[in-house]
Amino acid sequence: MTPIPAVASQDPIGGQLVVEIHVPLNGAGGIVPGDPGYEFGWIDDIEEFLDDESSDGSFDIYDEGEDFGEAYAFFVAGAPEEVLLGVAADVAALPGVPSGAFAVVTDDKSEEIGNGRRVALS
Repeated sequence: MTPIPAVASQDPIGGQLVVEIHVPLNGAGGIVPGDPGYEFGWIDDIEEFLDDESSDGSFDIYDEGEDFGEAYAFFVAGAPEEVLLGVAADVAALPGVPSGAFAVVTDDKSEEIGNGRRVALS
């Protein structure tokens, strides 16, 4: 008999695992006042970081980032939860990123941003 292969991180509803990275919109993230992009220049830095890091295929950018309440949310998928949470922690540790970032572990079947298990990052 052929053994049934184990599935590492199966979602009970059958959706694709998605980790949302929420960064508070509460500061300039260390950018000097008067510089271009002062208010939220770290958003571009995070997008560039995610583009660079995902280029090796270790994870995917699931969707474009967007404002969500008092935070800006980025979305990653295409890898096991541990990998995606590691990416989220790396984002939270980038220079200039405001403190208070957190991740939400969810799936692509979720109808709203922010629904899922919350994980502190900073």
